Formats: sequence, C-alpha cells, structure tokens
Amino acid sequence: MTKNLKLSVKMKTPGYIFDFLLERVNSARASNLSNSYPQVAIFSHDHIGLSINQYGLYEKDLLDLVMNILNANGIGTRDICIDIGANIGNHSLFFSQYFSSVWAFEANPRTYKLLKFNADNVGNCKTYCYAISNVSDLNVSIKQDNCNIGGSRVIPLDLNQNGNNEIITKRLDDLVSADEHVSLIKLDVEGFELKCLQGALDIIRTNKPLVLLEQSSADIREGSSSSLDLLKSEGYQFFVPNRSLNLGYTRFARFTSMCLRSILPYSMSLKPTVIFAQRHYHMILGIHGDNL
Repeated sequence: MTKNLKLSVKMKTPGYIFDFLLERVNSARASNLSNSYPQVAIFSHDHIGLSINQYGLYEKDLLDLVMNILNANGIGTRDICIDIGANIGNHSLFFSQYFSSVWAFEANPRTYKLLKFNADNVGNCKTYCYAISNVSDLNVSIKQDNCNIGGSRVIPLDLNQNGNNEIITKRLDDLVSADEHVSLIKLDVEGFELKCLQGALDIIRTNKPLVLLEQSSADIREGSSSSLDLLKSEGYQFFVPNRSLNLGYTRFARFTSMCLRSILPYSMSLKPTVIFAQRHYHMILGIHGDNL
C-alpha cells in the first residue's frame, strides 16, 4: 500500500471571490439575454463570441441603426441580402429577420462549420464556403487569428505555410442571376473588399444595393480607400454611424466615452462623410445617389 498519499493540493485563491461574482453576473445576464436573442455556437475566447455572450448580439447598436434604415426605406422583404465574411453568422441571422433570403459567405472552413450550424436554425439563410473575389475558381488559403477569428484573412496559396485550408474563389456576379434582386451587401473581409466589389460590379450597377463595409486604418489613404473610390465612381455616397457622447478615438477618449454611455442614454445617427480620417471604421454605409 502506498504510504503518505497526499489527498489535497494548494489552490490559488486571490481571484476566487471575483470569479464567483463574475460567474453570478454572467449567469443572470445569460438568463435575460436568452429571452431576446437566439442561442448561437461561438468560438471560446474569441472577440465576437465574448461580445455575443455579453450583449446577445455583436455590434448590436450598429445593426439596430441599420434596421431602422431598412424599415424607413422599405428595403428588404422580398429581396436578397448578401453577407460576405459572415463569420459565425451574427449579422446573417440578424438580417434573416428582414430579408426573404440571406446568402452568407465564409471562406474559413473552420469558421464555416459554425456558420452552417447556426444558419440551420433559420429557414432563409443559405451558406457557402467560398472566398468572394474578382476571379472565379482560383485556389487561395486563409491566415487565421485565433484570438479574433473575424480577423482571419485570405492569402495566396503559396504563402500558406501549413499546407491546409485550401479554398476556392467566386465572383459574386457569377452566382447571382439576372432575375434575382440584391438589396444589401455587407463586407467584412479584412482588406479583400476591393476584389469583392470588382467581382460584383454587375450587381452594383443593376441593383444599386445598400453596401456596408468595414475599413481598417491601413485601408485609408489621403481621405479615402480603393474600395470607397470604386463605389464613389459608381454613384455612391457614404455615411458613418456616429454615437453621441463620443469624445474621440484615442484609447483614453474611447474608454471615457464607453464609461459615459454605460451610465447615460445615448443616441446613434448617420454622419455624411466625404473625407475619411485614417482610423478604423467598423461600418461605413454606402448608399447609391438614386436611393437618396
């Protein structure tokens, strides 16, 4: 028989009380959110997943603003919404409430599995594991950011050091038939926006959809970007969501603004924008001049 068998270990306890309280708060929040938002599968420790756990919906205030725009302008109902860079389906599931059909494209095969799983909960969301580009049937790969899956990006196949995640590109114009009407295109493709738009010019010129796109500070040069310049040449004007109680875009100003908005009511509006400062834009709305 083994002698002096140790049946206890020392535990690190400094954060125990905090962890216990945080667990109780999260449990109460989850109970409240479950009454208003669908349950979706997420990646643990991921930026979008953490936000969904906390608020029920990622970028909730931006999407609520878009919803108001859709309702005010009668966009949706019988039309198609295309979500390029759909990730796990946060935006796709939201838009499925307002469009007859949502086409969700996610190039990352690992992320696509969660997107398809989540989209199976609604009947009008189609999913595709393609990288939307300006050329069809080109082999490319994915560079993944494990702490921010949404920050993964398409790269040429010869830059893929792992030898896996080979995917196929498709032009959007090759997938949408002439009798199908697209009212909204959302783009979140980490610097691949221009190629997506170049492959969708027929749709843009025929349907003149509302375009939602993200732009990083690296995309902005001399007050614009290549993607914005292309849309501008097609007759689009741009609007940036603006939160009240916004004190600026430095880290301190953003933190202070967030604290103020957590205790005071705030509003959202759309600010017409011609010259873009070199910063990150979570969402830029492009509206064709004919629809203004």
